[in-house]
Amino acid sequence: MAGSRLELVFGGVPSGQKMLLIGADAATDLDSFDTGHVQFDTGHVQIVQNGFADHQALKARGYEVVTAAAGQFDAAIVFLPR
Repeated sequence: MAGSRLELVFGGVPSGQKMLLIGADAATDLDSFDTGHVQFDTGHVQIVQNGFADHQALKARGYEVVTAAAGQFDAAIVFLPR
């Protein structure tokens, strides 16, 4: 789901851009960050997540997961609960 919305927003993102994802959790569909139309290398994505279980699950999927954003980013996406 996130990927299709990102395609609408970005229309395709050049690889190598540093992305900040705030609030993505273990259930967030991030597959399109690696495959599909919008491609983000997991090495260029930093996820801010304070929940321990979500933090560990995202880290196990290969993402850089932190409790506070650090560094500079080309874009940021905020995931809000419904």
